[in-house]
Amino acid sequence: MKAIEPLFKETENRYQRRASQRERRQEHLNSLGEGGDWREVDDPRRVLKRLVDLGMTEIVSEALAAVSAPGVPETEALEVPVLERIMGESELLGVEFLLRGAMATRSVGRVVVKSPAGKVLGFGTGFMVTPRLLMTNNHVLSAANEAQSSSIQFDFIELRRGHFAPVQEFKLEPTVFFTTDGPLDYSIVAVAETGSNGSRLSARPWNPLVAESGKALVGERINIIQHPAGRPQEASIRQNKIIDVFEIFLHYSSDTERGSSGAPAFNDQWVVAALHHSGVPKRNENDDILLINGDVWDGSQASLPLIAWVANEGVRISSIVAQVEGRADEVSGEGRELLDELFAAETPPFDFVEER
Repeated sequence: MKAIEPLFKETENRYQRRASQRERRQEHLNSLGEGGDWREVDDPRRVLKRLVDLGMTEIVSEALAAVSAPGVPETEALEVPVLERIMGESELLGVEFLLRGAMATRSVGRVVVKSPAGKVLGFGTGFMVTPRLLMTNNHVLSAANEAQSSSIQFDFIELRRGHFAPVQEFKLEPTVFFTTDGPLDYSIVAVAETGSNGSRLSARPWNPLVAESGKALVGERINIIQHPAGRPQEASIRQNKIIDVFEIFLHYSSDTERGSSGAPAFNDQWVVAALHHSGVPKRNENDDILLINGDVWDGSQASLPLIAWVANEGVRISSIVAQVEGRADEVSGEGRELLDELFAAETPPFDFVEER
């Protein structure tokens, strides 16, 4: 696992550079219907993609007319209730949200990073993106030889206080497939087909990666399933909102901790919008990183889970898929077959309807 402090600094710098854009987006978002322009909240092309995905075809033509501004009065364009329709105001959700969320938990596991001698070096989070491929961060698994001695544990869940579900542990197989990138902070690795207790990986849900941009917009909620600080699986849902989308990253508010690196950031339809990879730590006037209780972080690994966060940063899935596609010709054999499966995936996430 790589040192985390340089990643903190990079994330902070991006967050600070985006302050004026983030403030402008928020102003327009807060004043929708009262002079705020939805086209300034997020890229109109992304907004239209989201409308189509959500089946809101009746408003797409209005939005298209607003985007082609020359023929549409500015006041009329501003009045198209695009984002209000997407985000809604009601907190009531169909129970499908919970059912699909429960399935999503089974696709997410705790990455156990080990030395060749079997010593545990640290933890992260990872999630299945095809029936055989797992995604996590580069700073969790930065090289194939590191992945070779590591594993993924599924169903590490506390059912009630002190009682846990049976854990299913699978070895990683980087000799079959492994690709990684530092700037985009992702690693994708093959997983063994059979677990330590004889369980089959093929029985586990997985998350198709959607290449097109527009899976979640500024102001929309996202949901994080994670293993913070290596603890049993936890979820942060419905209180987390995207506050900025730019280049290859997005920023959002969320309750995440060290060990949540590599967690999937889902939209409300349980499609992965981003790969969580870092936070923006809170600092005092002396530029010291602060803990939740207000104390100054001592720089130790032990106190990393106690750091207070201002915001979090995820790597956009569309950016990752584009890069992996660009490298596809470098892969052959069984690894190429697994990679082709990633690109061909069109199955909706967690299609459980027939099973019920």
